[in-house]
Amino acid sequence: MYGPNRNGDFQPVPYEVGMRRVTGGTRAVSDPTR
Repeated sequence: MYGPNRNGDFQPVPYEVGMRRVTGGTRAVSDPTR
């Protein structure tokens, strides 16, 4: 998965981290415990 960094560019990041950066911390499918 790919997630936008602070500069707005897309770089390879863990799925859960990517989801958190994009959605702002909604339910992470790969990490439901956090």
